[in-house]
Amino acid sequence: MQENKYFEDAFKVYERGVKIFKYPHVKDIWITYLSKFVKRYGKSKLERARELFVHAVETAPADVVKQLYLQYAKLEEDYGLAKRAVKVYDEATKAVPNEEKLSMYEIYIARAAEIFGVPKTREIYEQAIESGLPDKDVKTMCLKYAELEKSLGEIDRARGIYVFASQFADPRTDGDFCE
Repeated sequence: MQENKYFEDAFKVYERGVKIFKYPHVKDIWITYLSKFVKRYGKSKLERARELFVHAVETAPADVVKQLYLQYAKLEEDYGLAKRAVKVYDEATKAVPNEEKLSMYEIYIARAAEIFGVPKTREIYEQAIESGLPDKDVKTMCLKYAELEKSLGEIDRARGIYVFASQFADPRTDGDFCE
């Protein structure tokens, strides 16, 4: 249908597909549908695209939601507002499973640094550290945060972060940290 320029009819087929099928089968339909919708309409139907993404992430189980959130954030970065993109990343960090939270926070921090600058990432690091990540991930996040503070010349803040991170380190296995 799309080859013959029947885009709306093709999108109706996708909509029927996402209504009929359930996860895990509907994941590929959502990803294809959202990609083609954004490619076709871009900024012209931004509100409709947002509605589709919200519906997709609301119905998706936690183990497959990361890719949908990344697509959604990319839409906001390319066609929407940077503030909304950051909000999408923030929602994603809460929605993904625990084993993916660290990587999601790393993406969030990298994008926020690029969009708003490095100082904005402080609050994201603090949120990540307090979010209930596993201890090894909290330690990793603390070390990255301390490195950021050192690079900004905030030695006292970095020292405080190292002190906080030390409670998550085991001297028997984390010899590098304790030195």
